[in-house]
Amino acid sequence: MSFSRIALGACAGFLVAGLAAISARLAGDIVVDVEHGYDSAFVDRFHPRERAGDTYFRWSRDRSYVVLHNLRASGPVKVEVRLRVIRASGVPLPQLSFTANDVTVHRTVGRPGESIYGFDFPSTGSKLRLGIESETFEAGGGRFLGVQVLSVRISPPGGRARPVYLSLWLGLAAALLSLAARVAGLGPWSAAGSGVALGGVFCWLVSLRSLAYSGYALQVFLLAAATVVLVALGRGLLRWTTTLMDSERRVVLAVLMFSFVVKMGAIACPLWLSSDADFQANRLSEFMAGNWYPSSVTQHEPPFRIPYPVSLFAVTEPLVLLGMDRVAALESVIVLFDVIAGVALVLLSRRVLYDIRAGALAALVYHAVPVSFLALSAGNFTNVFAVSTLTLGFAAFVAADIRGRPAFAAAAGVFSLVSLAAHFGMLLEGGLLWPLWVGSLFLLVPPGPSAKKRSRVAVAIGVALAAAGIYYLGYASLVTEQWERALGRESESAGGGVGYGLALSLAFLREQVGWVALVAAAAGGATVLRTRWFSSAFHACLSVWIAATAAFFALDLLSPLEIRYWFQALPVVALLAGAYLSSAFSRGGMGRFAAGAAVLYLSLVGLKEAVESMLYRYH
Repeated sequence: MSFSRIALGACAGFLVAGLAAISARLAGDIVVDVEHGYDSAFVDRFHPRERAGDTYFRWSRDRSYVVLHNLRASGPVKVEVRLRVIRASGVPLPQLSFTANDVTVHRTVGRPGESIYGFDFPSTGSKLRLGIESETFEAGGGRFLGVQVLSVRISPPGGRARPVYLSLWLGLAAALLSLAARVAGLGPWSAAGSGVALGGVFCWLVSLRSLAYSGYALQVFLLAAATVVLVALGRGLLRWTTTLMDSERRVVLAVLMFSFVVKMGAIACPLWLSSDADFQANRLSEFMAGNWYPSSVTQHEPPFRIPYPVSLFAVTEPLVLLGMDRVAALESVIVLFDVIAGVALVLLSRRVLYDIRAGALAALVYHAVPVSFLALSAGNFTNVFAVSTLTLGFAAFVAADIRGRPAFAAAAGVFSLVSLAAHFGMLLEGGLLWPLWVGSLFLLVPPGPSAKKRSRVAVAIGVALAAAGIYYLGYASLVTEQWERALGRESESAGGGVGYGLALSLAFLREQVGWVALVAAAAGGATVLRTRWFSSAFHACLSVWIAATAAFFALDLLSPLEIRYWFQALPVVALLAGAYLSSAFSRGGMGRFAAGAAVLYLSLVGLKEAVESMLYRYH
C-alpha cells in the first residue's frame, strides 16, 4: 500500500479525532437514567433492570457501581442519586455509603420511599468508580437486594468530558474502518470517505446520553478492528471462487463490511435496548444448565406455554464459555449470521440472475426493511437467527443443484436443521417449505448437469427434517395439551370478519415490510418468474415460497394461529425486489430515477429504524 493511501487513512482518523473532541466539548452533566434505559454503559454489579407499575429501576447489591471515564483530573464533582428505599414493616432502614474509587465520600441512613441523596467530593483522576453500598435483604430466588436506583446525575469537573481518549479511540477506529474499506477493494478516496462517514456517526452517538463519559469509544475501536478481520477473512475466502470478477468481489466485500458495521454498531451501542434480551439470556442459561427443552409463557388469559427450541443457544454457548456476556454473545451471533445471510443473497443473485447489482440491492432490502431492526429491538433473537439460517440453507440448496458438490448438499442439511430447531414458527414454515422444495426439484424442475447428484441434497434435507422431528418430540406433550385450546380461541380479527382481518394484516405488512419493498418484490416476481416458474431449482424454490407465503397469509386470516410468515418470507421479498430495482436502473432516465428514489427511501427507512431503536424504542 502506497504512502499516499496510508496518509488518506490517517487523515480520516485525524478528522474523526477532531470530531470526537467536539463531541467531548458538547458533553455536559452526566445522567445515568435507569428509568428510561440509558444506563447500561455505566452500571456494574447491579441486578437487571425491572419494572414496578410504570417505573423502571435497578436493585443494587451490597456494593454496586456507576463507572465513568474521560473526566477532568481536578475539580469538584457534584452528585445526586435518586433512590427508593423499601423495607418490610418493622425492619430497620439500611445504612447507605457512597464511595469514589473505593474511598467513602458520604454516609447516611436510607429514607423510606423515593429520595434524592446529594453530596460532592474532589475529582482525583479521569476515571470514577462511584459506589453505592447498602445493607441488603434476601428476596425470592435467593437474591440479596439493597435499594432501588432510578437515576444518578453527576456534574463533572469543568462541565465537559476530557477529549484525549475519545479522540484517540474514535480516530483509530476511523482509520481502521478506512483500512477495512481498502481491504474490501474500495478506492483510496472512497475508503477514506467511508472511514470519515462511519466515524462521524459514532462521534454523533458519543455526544448523546452522556456516552462521552463511558467506555463506548473503546468498543467502537474494537468493532472497527473486528471489521478489518472479518473483511480480510471474506477476501481470503472469495479468492477461492473463480466465477467472480474483481469488481464483483468488491461489491460482495462492501456489502459484508457496511452491513456488519451498521448492524453490529447499532445493536452493540449502549443506547440500544432490546425488550427480551435478558429473557433470551435466561433461556441460554437454562440450555447451558442442561435443559434442552425450555419454554416460555405467553401473555394470553389464560397463558399458553410455547416451545423455545435451542439451536441459537447451542451455537452461542462456546462464546459464553470463553467468558463473553450472555446478551453480548447472543447479539454477536445473530448479527454475524444475519450479515452472512445478506452476503449469501448477493452471491446467489450473481449465480442465478447473473446480476451482482441485484444481489447488492437484495441485501439492502433484507437489512433495511423495518422488520429487520424491529425484530432485533424486540429481542426476537431466535426468529432472526431462524430466518438467517433459512436463507443460508436456501442458498446452499440452490447451489447444491447447480454445482452438485457434496459440501453444498451437506450445508443445506445443516442450515435447515439449525433453522428448524431455532424457532417453533420455523418448524411450521420449514416443515412445509423443505419437502415442497425437494419434491419440486425431482418432479417439476428439468434435469440439469448435476441431476444425478440430486439425491444427495434430498438425503441431507431428509436427515435434517427427521432430526428436527425427533428433537421436537420432547415438546409433544406441551403441544398436544394446548393444541385444542389454541385452535379454539378467538383470533384478533374474528369479531370483524375476514375484511377486518385483511385490513389488519395489510396494515401490519405496511409497518413491518413497507409498500415500496412489497411492490418492488411483486414486480420482480412478475419479471423473474414470468414463464419460468419451475425452470430451475432457484425458480422452483421461489415459486413454492410464494405459494407457501400466500397459504400462511390465508391461514392467518381464517384461523387463530399466529405465524410470522411475513418475516420468514423476507429473503424471497429481498431477492425479487433487488432484481426489479436492478433492472429498473437499465430502463432509461425515468427508470433510474424511480429505482434511485426507491433505494434512497429504503436506506433512509433502515437508518430511521436503527436510530429509533437506539434512542427511543423501549425507553
